[in-house]
Amino acid sequence: MAMPKQTPSDLPINGHYEHFAATQLTPEQISGRYPVDWEQYNEDGLGKAAIAGFYLLDGSYYMLRHLYQAAKPATTIMLAEKTEDPSSRIEEVCENFKFTTDDLLWIRKGLIFRNVDLYRQDDNGSEFCISRFPFRANATAQLRKLAKGGLKQFYEIRTADHDTMTIETDSDGFLLKSKSEQK
Repeated sequence: MAMPKQTPSDLPINGHYEHFAATQLTPEQISGRYPVDWEQYNEDGLGKAAIAGFYLLDGSYYMLRHLYQAAKPATTIMLAEKTEDPSSRIEEVCENFKFTTDDLLWIRKGLIFRNVDLYRQDDNGSEFCISRFPFRANATAQLRKLAKGGLKQFYEIRTADHDTMTIETDSDGFLLKSKSEQK
């Protein structure tokens, strides 16, 4: 997994950004997972805020923005460019920062993610699918836990064939549950 490359601080933060997801994690908590240089500023009418910009592997740009004085403080994930596949970009951001669906408060309604399977290979070379996940970051978190177990096992994450996951939200975009769909 390639870690995000942070943008130079002199890049403009103004422009068109689309909001795709939010986490309840604060900038301080996020920085505990990955070192981030946050710029502190005052958002007109919203008070104290922090922002950090990054590049994805494909060269597109995204930002994390936290509003400290909002009714429900959250760090929003915003993509700078319109894309036909925002799901893969959001998944890349979440995996880079180890955001699982448990960390997310809301995600834009209608995004579709490819299911991923976590496989285990034992000492004899036999492979077993341990579990299916709606989000790559969830599978990666489970892999990290299992790999710490000290057993001589090999773990691998694979994209499930022809199977996608829509993460269900309420009318406001707040997460409800995950639902598998065969395509």
